[in-house]
Amino acid sequence: MIPSVGRNPLATALLLPCLLGTVVDSVAQDAVCGRSSYYLYLDHWASPYVDLLLDRGFLGRLSYSTRPYKRMDVAIALSEIDTGSVGDVERYWLRLLSIEFEAEIRSMQIADHDQSSTGRLVLTTYGTVSARGSNTYRFGPEMDFWTKHMAVSARGRIDHALVDDPTYRGRTNDYFGARLEDGYGLFQFGRLSLTVGRLSQNWGPFSDRSLVLSANPYTFDQIAFGFDSRSILFRSTFGKLQSMDGADRFFSAHRLDIRFHNGMQFGLMESVVYGGPGAGVELAYLNPFSLFASAQLNEGKESNENLALDVYIPVGRFRLLGQVLIDDYILDGPDKPAPNRKTSSDRLGWLLGVRVLDIRSSRLELRYERVGSYTYNVKQKRPWQSYTYESRGLGYPSNDTDAWTLFHTYYPSARVIVESSVGYSRQGERTLQSNDFEDSTFVKLPFPSGIVERSLYFRTSLRYSLSMSTFITCSFRFSRATNDRHVLGRTRTHADLSLSAQWFVDRALSLE
Repeated sequence: MIPSVGRNPLATALLLPCLLGTVVDSVAQDAVCGRSSYYLYLDHWASPYVDLLLDRGFLGRLSYSTRPYKRMDVAIALSEIDTGSVGDVERYWLRLLSIEFEAEIRSMQIADHDQSSTGRLVLTTYGTVSARGSNTYRFGPEMDFWTKHMAVSARGRIDHALVDDPTYRGRTNDYFGARLEDGYGLFQFGRLSLTVGRLSQNWGPFSDRSLVLSANPYTFDQIAFGFDSRSILFRSTFGKLQSMDGADRFFSAHRLDIRFHNGMQFGLMESVVYGGPGAGVELAYLNPFSLFASAQLNEGKESNENLALDVYIPVGRFRLLGQVLIDDYILDGPDKPAPNRKTSSDRLGWLLGVRVLDIRSSRLELRYERVGSYTYNVKQKRPWQSYTYESRGLGYPSNDTDAWTLFHTYYPSARVIVESSVGYSRQGERTLQSNDFEDSTFVKLPFPSGIVERSLYFRTSLRYSLSMSTFITCSFRFSRATNDRHVLGRTRTHADLSLSAQWFVDRALSLE
């Protein structure tokens, strides 16, 4: 139960920065502002290199908390780097990226870009052989086309791993499953953009985690609106989820980011899942400039509504990152009917981290993650408000859990990146699908709840780039779980060594 707020003051507070940003930044419009390109997918080989450079302060144009990036934005940020200020390792990363973004960089120099178009056909191939003798493979055919104001992209996924995934609802055979992983149109007009279609997104300063909207679920079709300037960013997205118990379900989210010249960034978000038998689209949740909390509390709209805040703060060699999600914060005292602060717990989520850069050619990060026992859960009478898509969390992959993890990224040479992590996690018995309560039965539980699975784990991988189009990765994983799968006293130990190759066949198309 989020505190009630008035409509007009908050609406003004939300819209005023956007309007001011439009006025201020219109003076600083650069020549390439209106040029379009498609998105850099979150699982693209270039994404880790972009994140490393961004963390080191070389790509200040990009946002830390709204991925994926437009390829043109990455190309512009690369062109602004003073190559004389980078070391040998970064210079090699920049050379790889300059080859990958060659078409975008070249188009920045075309005076009459309205009359030109660019396209390419890409085949991405993955193959993995593990020490246990299992083989996996994946193909990703992709076709992209873009002009000054428009881009169209489609990427398939033909993947052996889909066969064994119980959350995948599509058709499979003994060898593979297939789906359209990404398929969208992007329309760009100055600082405004409209995206129609499906692609993975991640909202938050952690490139692999978000409590609000992450790459954890399978992609689903959405309509997204964006506004970008140097200091103000705004994102809004709306999509239809799969039906549940005969009820239609919808998802909507928006976020406002404020960026400062020193690289500090703050983001404020709302998200909502709503629907029901015979329910349709609610304009209050479709409107990107509406306040969802106001619609829920002041207009009586039924929904699973969340608020969130995230920060990215650079301090010298340190990077402070955090995201907090408020699903339900209980204000009522013990003299009020349940739920109150005596009988029931707040429903919160936390992602907190600190990074240290440039420690002998490496990056160190300590992260704490915690999602409450009831966080994301919905009441018995409204199961269709579950914060999931095809049984996968739209934000964090689970609740009733916490974890400490230490990450180490080491780049001993330009072609080699070694990533290691060691951690300890706890997982309670509640799941994202748990909906076994109403207000009167919403009671405090030990955290984590029930029989708690506890895990110690270690992972390490070495990635070697033979060229821009070929990468070899060797990985080792070890974990030991007690009370495995919530069976008291059961222990499971798992170790696996794997070798994988990833290569790209990239061919430009003649589209003029």
